[in-house]
Parts: sequence; C-alpha cells; structure tokens
Amino acid sequence: MLFDLLPYGGEVLDTKGYIEDCSTSNAQLVGYKRDELIGMHITNLLDSASLQVFHEKFPLLAARDLVRAKICLLHKDGTPVHVFRTARPILDKEGLVSKILVLNVDITELVRAEEERERLLAQIHAQAKQMQQTIETVPEGVLLLDAEYQVMLANPVAEKHLLALAEAKMGDTLTRLGDRPLAELLTSPPAKGLWHEVKADGRTFEVI
Repeated sequence: MLFDLLPYGGEVLDTKGYIEDCSTSNAQLVGYKRDELIGMHITNLLDSASLQVFHEKFPLLAARDLVRAKICLLHKDGTPVHVFRTARPILDKEGLVSKILVLNVDITELVRAEEERERLLAQIHAQAKQMQQTIETVPEGVLLLDAEYQVMLANPVAEKHLLALAEAKMGDTLTRLGDRPLAELLTSPPAKGLWHEVKADGRTFEVI
C-alpha cells in the first residue's frame, strides 16, 4: 500500500468527509486499527475547536482549493494529538472532486513545547508582578537591575531617588549613583558596615 510508505499519516476521504482509506501510521497516530477508521466520519476525530476549522475549510475543497491547517485530533483514549493537515481534492475525468487526499504531520511535541514555554512565561510575569507589588511597599528605595545594569524594576521611592542620584528612570542603564561609579558599589565592600555612602545634590544616601 502506497500510504504505508509515507513518513506521516495519510487518509482518503469521500466528498462528505467519510474515511475511505488510511495509512497504518495514521491509524496508529490516533490509536485505532485501520479497519476501525474506514467508514468513520472525520469529524469524529476532531476536538471542538478543530470542528469549527473543518466546517470553515471543508467547503473550500469542493472548490478545488488546497487546504492547510493546524488541528487537534482526538486519540482513542481521549488525549489530544496535534497535527499539521494538508488536504487536496482529487478530480475525476470530468474535472469534479471525487475524493480528498489528506496528509497529517504529527506536531504534538512542538505544540506541547510551545505550551510549556507560554506557561513558564506567564509564571515569570506573575512572579515579576508579585515582586513589583512587594517592593512597592518597602519604605526604602529598591531597584532590580539586569546584567547590563539596566533598571528593570523600581519602587516609587527608588524612582524618586534615581532622579537625584543619576538623572535616570525605568529602562535606563546606570553607570553611576551620585558621586560613585556603580561598578564600585557592586564589587567593593563598604568602608564600614553594610552600606555604601553616596553623595548627590548636597545629600548623603546609603546604598546596599
């Protein structure tokens, strides 16, 4: 069978969307035996979002258009199987659509990786928001700098002091605080105690 030579899943549908034939790899993709899939309507394998895609795209095949879409198939055990689907109409001798050839490329791992990336990004944003809310309640000025000394977070007190100490604001890159280089404050121990003394505009600030 030619289908079984393909590195991805293949199906042949009739013009109403019923499966007339499929590759063994396609059956394995959704956890069915090949004989179980033959005669099944393609919508029985789609989740709700993909059903909407099907109803939008399937009429295009009757107009002889090539259709590509990312959809989610439902495995026999109910787990989602994400595929990139290409559907192409097959014409008969009269030029009418007689069958539809479908190829499915499994992209489940790619989709899961993207979902995990989005989950981690949302978690980072939530943590950053929580950190911002926390430092805003601190009576001292608090800054968060990145590795290039760019100001990533600052509470209201720090924003006010930044203007006096460096004429800087959120998003700016710091090189100095008051009369001292920033690198010195980050790498050298204070002359005494835990705090560095920094002078600006006739005032003395303590920095740690």
